[in-house]
Amino acid sequence: MSQPIDVTTVAEGIARLARSHEHTIEDVRRRVAAALVQHSRVETRVDPHDKTGQRLATRSGMHREGVMRGVTVGDEAVDRIVYARLSTDAPLDEPGGFRSLLNSFLPASARSARC
Repeated sequence: MSQPIDVTTVAEGIARLARSHEHTIEDVRRRVAAALVQHSRVETRVDPHDKTGQRLATRSGMHREGVMRGVTVGDEAVDRIVYARLSTDAPLDEPGGFRSLLNSFLPASARSARC
């Protein structure tokens, strides 16, 4: 059995997920849903080189919001991709919810081709 996913309140209404590599998509989806009961936003930060972490965040229903540049981790300034899910986001099983998730990471040329 995997370790629990660490969820920390970082500001009023905002929770941040920290995961280890053994978590499944379902583990993360459940933890995000549980955190959204008490928070309006759940976010995570993923190393740009961590393709598995990026896929896990996306498939768990978190929208890619952008890259935070120069975030201090330990003694080093690094970049992190920010993913988040809001309590007001449409459910993924609805067409609009799934489309908005796709739009958060697909390039604009791919988005316009789908119209």
